[in-house]
Amino acid sequence: MKPTRSILDSAFHYVPAVATSVTRTWRRFGWCPVAEARDTAQGIIQADAAERRASAPEARGLRLEAQA
Repeated sequence: MKPTRSILDSAFHYVPAVATSVTRTWRRFGWCPVAEARDTAQGIIQADAAERRASAPEARGLRLEAQA
């Protein structure tokens, strides 16, 4: 794979490793830490469960008759 810009190009800007953030670089390309992804997924699951409970017939004051 050929680099898009040569280091000899005047537009090339060197950034020392100490001034970079590996996490920020990976996030730019769509990566999400496992713990954060798990928390996000858990939050979505909990929100979905709460929404289902709120829309249940019992929550709206309706009573379901048991069928024999």
